Amino acid sequence: MIMISGSSDRAIVDLQQGDYEELDQMNAAKPYAKAAFRVNQPQDLGIALARAIRVSVSGRPGGVYLDLPANVLAATMEKDEALTTIVKVENPSPALLPCPKSVTSAISLLAKAERPLIILGKGAAYSQADEQLREFIESTQIPFLPMSMAKGILEDTHPLSAAAARSFALANADVVMLVGARLNWLLAHGKKGWAADTQFIQLDIEPQEIDSNRPIAVPVVGDIASSMQGMLAELKQNTFTTPLVWRDILNIHKQQNAQKMHEKLSTDTQPLNYFNALSAVRDVLRENQDIYLVNEGANTLDNARNIIDMYKPRRRLDCGTWGCHGHRYGLCHRC
Repeated sequence: MIMISGSSDRAIVDLQQGDYEELDQMNAAKPYAKAAFRVNQPQDLGIALARAIRVSVSGRPGGVYLDLPANVLAATMEKDEALTTIVKVENPSPALLPCPKSVTSAISLLAKAERPLIILGKGAAYSQADEQLREFIESTQIPFLPMSMAKGILEDTHPLSAAAARSFALANADVVMLVGARLNWLLAHGKKGWAADTQFIQLDIEPQEIDSNRPIAVPVVGDIASSMQGMLAELKQNTFTTPLVWRDILNIHKQQNAQKMHEKLSTDTQPLNYFNALSAVRDVLRENQDIYLVNEGANTLDNARNIIDMYKPRRRLDCGTWGCHGHRYGLCHRC
């Protein structure tokens, strides 16, 4: 996302002389944006936009703020001169290939695991490496757990989904591969509810994310699509399948939890109670799988994540890592 905003006259703002809507907007935006730039002369608009685009979509994507002071907003240019300032952005988001040794080490560790688990984060959803992820999971038969906005990369009804046995899977997995997912508060920072000896493989485009909460046994730094392509190539040289006993144990816990939830959802009351309402939404989405679901709230956020299945990627929008509420109106309008 790139936000282009007008701002007050710099000569007045910098001396704090009290201009209309006086605020040092660029510096105010810096803590909350991937980058913030100010355009001080109109002939720099083209290069500023090019830079904003490149920064926003390359590496880990993020928001960029572009500040246009009053003098730039009021400036004029001849058309011919303006055309010379336009910049064509070439390859703004180049592939970032992972280290081959890291890919080999990741496959080797997964092959030795007795209880492996893959956690898909919204970084995996953003990468749109859906087919590579599906091929890898189905080839290895590793159970997967989607984070909230990664739901639908593989349909929630997929037999390898461990979502219905989430707590058990996290507590018992011996090797966990994080794909575009961070060990933040949403995963208890990899501590409470996790085994102390769990080994982690982390696929992430941002090297600073590695070792942020738990030691990462195998960091695979690169864009998700390139990393998964490398994993698939390495898998052909070192084929393995997840032990059946691990999948069977997970299935038992999934069935037990699903039965408990079914009893809540199948109760027919007039008027609808809380779980009846979520059940009705679930049934509509089952028949209309291309619908976008915007989900927020406290209990509703958590329960809807478990009750309402998603079948396609990037169709579920919620409050994300910061847990901010009140976004639903804007997201619904955008959808």
